[in-house]
Amino acid sequence: MFAHAVRAYLGMSKAKRVAKLEIYRSFGWSDDEIRLAIRNQPTCICISEDKLRVGLDFFMNKMNWERQQLAKTPNVLALSLEKR
Repeated sequence: MFAHAVRAYLGMSKAKRVAKLEIYRSFGWSDDEIRLAIRNQPTCICISEDKLRVGLDFFMNKMNWERQQLAKTPNVLALSLEKR
């Protein structure tokens, strides 16, 4: 997982990382929950901003998942909702 985390961190600019962290915060996520999600699945920070918003909206607002539940299994955010 460490190698994936390094690749995710070095693969994008600081501005992109900050923008994606702000998306998580706009949905009410705390810094600890964001760290938990990144620790469990480092590539969740690599998801595009649009897909991240759509995924968070779907799972949190329509499916009523809790933030902690998503933070423990953030790989679902990378799934294609249109294909499922």
